[in-house]
Amino acid sequence: MSTPAPRATPPGLLTALKLRAQRMLTACGYEVHRQRAHRATIRGLRYRADPCSVGCLPETELAATSAVQMLEAWPRSRSELAVLDLCCGIGAIGLSLFAEHGGARVRDVAFADINIFNLTSVERAVRDNGFADDWGTRLRHYLSDGLDQVPRDRLFDLVVCNPPHFPAAGDAPINTPARLASHDPSGRLQPTILSRCHQYLAPGGEIWLLQNREAGNPQWLLGLADQNAHLEPARAVRTAAGQPFYWLVARRQ
Repeated sequence: MSTPAPRATPPGLLTALKLRAQRMLTACGYEVHRQRAHRATIRGLRYRADPCSVGCLPETELAATSAVQMLEAWPRSRSELAVLDLCCGIGAIGLSLFAEHGGARVRDVAFADINIFNLTSVERAVRDNGFADDWGTRLRHYLSDGLDQVPRDRLFDLVVCNPPHFPAAGDAPINTPARLASHDPSGRLQPTILSRCHQYLAPGGEIWLLQNREAGNPQWLLGLADQNAHLEPARAVRTAAGQPFYWLVARRQ
């Protein structure tokens, strides 16, 4: 009597089992994706991110591309710009602006993030892409919780910010780099940035704050920005159809 051949696992079930295993490992503080997705080429720039960094994702390239397009739409009279890439991750937005418009358009870029491993990844990307001579002069970084550790004597023409978009749910721990990048345990980071950003903007300077469409109605962010009397009325800039985010844009008076 022949032994029946074992039945193959349906592809859908196998995928579901893999996702379930990944969620279980992530809950224990081990992110499977970060063990293999720590190298990327974004707008022609190479990134070798620290395993505890975040940003080597397709969404990062969408955000960097959108920021470059918005800068290119600015009047050409806006030149010699000092840029702050706040909540910078691996630095893809700020470094893309510098690589493509450095010189007459973008004078210098500062990167700020609370994750020291993100800043290590920024330094590595600066070296790997041929900008080592600019480090410490036209390119620098600050280990900073929001704006708190950015020097108060620095004024920027443009602040680009991709902050955590979601409030942390209840007592859920912020125990992985991805959760640190996407979830704000206090729920106060974005309101605080919008209430204080004018202190770091030169007159006429702008803040571009990226927001995930799933994180809430744009009216909430617009209302927060409009509470800052030092800013002109804010507007939401929609990105291309299908992209998961929009920009809040506000200018200092």
